[in-house]
Amino acid sequence: MGAYDIGGDKFPKVKIDFSGPIKLSSLYETLWDKIRSLDYTVYESSYRKVVRGPVTDLFISWNCMRKINSYVLFAITVDFEFYNTKEAEIVENGKNVKRTKGFYRIKFQPELILDWAGDWVKSKDDKGRMHHNFRSFLRERYDSVIYGRKPNNPLTHSFGQYKRFVVKLDEHNKLIVNYLRSFYGMVPISGIEEI
Repeated sequence: MGAYDIGGDKFPKVKIDFSGPIKLSSLYETLWDKIRSLDYTVYESSYRKVVRGPVTDLFISWNCMRKINSYVLFAITVDFEFYNTKEAEIVENGKNVKRTKGFYRIKFQPELILDWAGDWVKSKDDKGRMHHNFRSFLRERYDSVIYGRKPNNPLTHSFGQYKRFVVKLDEHNKLIVNYLRSFYGMVPISGIEEI
């Protein structure tokens, strides 16, 4: 995964829970297309299927990344948890169609990553020892003075460019979550639902 492992400032997780018959492929494709329409690169990082007799549990994770510039990266992790799913035939618009019934939970974890390429981090020597370099020293100043990131509580007390990035990533996350909610006829959110 490379640069994604650096870590950044994580936003509160948002989750959506719902149950009933759905077309699973439609959910997957619709959400994938919506995230890609916001210029994110999306890849499936894990897929696990657990069969328990007549029902199946399915766990899928996506990593969605958007490079803003050579220093800033927006990342959203999407975790799908589908429990007790099974194929069922239902009547839809007067026709019998196959759908997947079960309980569905989808979690969204946005993260704002600075220095995603690792250009300004501490370096290791040939023996694996960490060394501060001048760029590492400058990064702390760059983040706080130029970008406006406050280390104690960066998501709520920052200013300037960093604050604009926080607002933009939050807007992207809400847009994706609200799109999914409207797709299934749920009430859109205005604030963050922490879990």
